[in-house]
Amino acid sequence: MSSSSSKQNQQEKQASEAKEDATAEENATAKEDPEAEEDAEAKEDPAGSLTETAECPACGRRFVGDYCPGCGQEADPSVSATGVIGGFFRELVDVENGFWPTFVGLTLRPGKTLQKYLSGVRKGLIGPGRYLLVAVVVVAGTDQVERWIGTEPPPVAGPYMTADGKKEALEVALDYYGLVGEQARILPFLLLTVLLASGLQALFRDRFSRGAEALAVGSFLTGHAVLLAEGADLAFLGARLSGGPAVELQFRAAVVLVAAYAGIACWGCFGPGWKAALKGAFGGAWALVELSSIVGVASAGTAVWLASAYPDAYYAFDPGGTQVGEFLALAGVFSVPLLLHAGVEALTTRQK
Repeated sequence: MSSSSSKQNQQEKQASEAKEDATAEENATAKEDPEAEEDAEAKEDPAGSLTETAECPACGRRFVGDYCPGCGQEADPSVSATGVIGGFFRELVDVENGFWPTFVGLTLRPGKTLQKYLSGVRKGLIGPGRYLLVAVVVVAGTDQVERWIGTEPPPVAGPYMTADGKKEALEVALDYYGLVGEQARILPFLLLTVLLASGLQALFRDRFSRGAEALAVGSFLTGHAVLLAEGADLAFLGARLSGGPAVELQFRAAVVLVAAYAGIACWGCFGPGWKAALKGAFGGAWALVELSSIVGVASAGTAVWLASAYPDAYYAFDPGGTQVGEFLALAGVFSVPLLLHAGVEALTTRQK
């Protein structure tokens, strides 16, 4: 009797060890091949054989549900015009990680919001490039609506023509680049972002570990300053609708607004202290000055080409002549801020 019991116990022990070895082998195989793990789970769960599985279009894994547990890809992504437009507006009004939380943060606590992003926090913040793009879309859409209701004139070039049919070359060039800025709204904002980031990188070298951080801050500040300027311009919309004078935000007011906002943001992000605020304000104002310098140099250069290549159609300052030399001098004056910036950068690099 004892011998029979001992033999039975030994058989049970061997069966248990074999089962453990099989389980260990299955687990090892599952770690190497996720599909094998899914097949094993399907075998253990008879109901699973009745569940329809989907194959991930990104990684090829089979799973049950709407999203792949491996990479997060949607099981059956649909592409449609309404889906694309709806996705944009969903992100625009997203209350957790969309445009509005970032807008509120940059309005009420710009320094803290920038600090959060630079420290690596992404929750509750939209990306800087996307924020700038949304700002451009909002501004372009607002201007278009104003044109539809008749409070904003259409972007057409003025004639600036004399009695003999000649046009002023500089005015034509300025109109041309103004029209380019109207048709490609993102270009001047991108240029302003790069100029502001370059200035902030030079002013706060010890606070940025790499240039990409300065570019991110520049994108946030440019996008929000553009929105603030558009909001200030909309404040005069009532006067324009009531038939009053066409009051618009002038360039000097825009410089003050951008400089003040950049100073407040840098005071909160890189301060406290008046030096950080002063540096930020100077960086914002100087970026706008440099942007105007680039437009001025490009316009003066275009005017030189028009007056030289087509002297019968364009004149410089005097309809009786071309005065190309005066245009070249004007281009030199416009280039002074850019040359100063380049000189400071070269001197700083040499001193390192």
